[in-house]
Amino acid sequence: MVPANFNQLYYFWAVSRSRSLTAAASSLLMTQSNLSHQMGSLESALGRRLMTRTRKGIDLTAEGQELAVLCARMFEPAGEYLNALRAGREAPPPPLRLVCARTVSRHDVLSTVEYLRSLHPAVSLRILAVTNEAAVARLRDGLADAAISDADLSARLGRDFRSTLIRRRSFFFAASAALARRASRFPECFQSLPLLLRPADHPVRKQVDAFLARKGLAPVIAVESDDAELILAMALRGEGVCALDPEDISREIARGRMALLHRESVGISSEVRLISARRPPSHPILRGALEALIRRAA
Repeated sequence: MVPANFNQLYYFWAVSRSRSLTAAASSLLMTQSNLSHQMGSLESALGRRLMTRTRKGIDLTAEGQELAVLCARMFEPAGEYLNALRAGREAPPPPLRLVCARTVSRHDVLSTVEYLRSLHPAVSLRILAVTNEAAVARLRDGLADAAISDADLSARLGRDFRSTLIRRRSFFFAASAALARRASRFPECFQSLPLLLRPADHPVRKQVDAFLARKGLAPVIAVESDDAELILAMALRGEGVCALDPEDISREIARGRMALLHRESVGISSEVRLISARRPPSHPILRGALEALIRRAA
């Protein structure tokens, strides 16, 4: 079987835009029969039907629609770059590819984005929320320029990568305002109030377990989830007590929907880090943007 190639993907992209073999062949300076042959070869190589012919032109199958989106992501930026060069304009910088661990708070991601845009408004961002394992893979394969994580991923990546501390986060126990009124004594209240926690292997969860063990407490754990948004949503409904960074729930606290169960830190914390390759991006604007993030973190 002959494998698919990028020429065929580009031809398919042209067909997906015009939904016509005749119009696509004309724009590609090809004969319609040659283009039809190339599309047949692409479908054969992929083992999938990508399009069907109708009286009005071409309809894409479900697989064809997914491939068209992928082709647009590949070829549209390249087309903009070439058009800028032909017009004598400065080509726009490529997007800064930032992966964020799903365990990182929305506050940390948004503050990083706002800071970058305030300094480098010309830089576009492509943000992808992934697991820490996927973040390591994308950094190693050159599919991401930097990562924000609550784990020091550089230890897994080796000497070619560096890790910069963005901030340390202190975690406090919190609950809905109604549930907090039942917590007259802390931490003894955990004997009667359920907990909404991260999974047992999560760094913050391990610190919570150690704190509970020191206090001789064995509370009921109602939820174990790696989804911080789910934990917060359940806490707002009064389902139990959670351990969160107060900055993540500052709005809910100000509105009187959430309350902290204690004022002094109990020693539960985590770090948010920026991980990037020591070899900077080749584009000067992109390189400056990434260096600005590192300087801010440092």
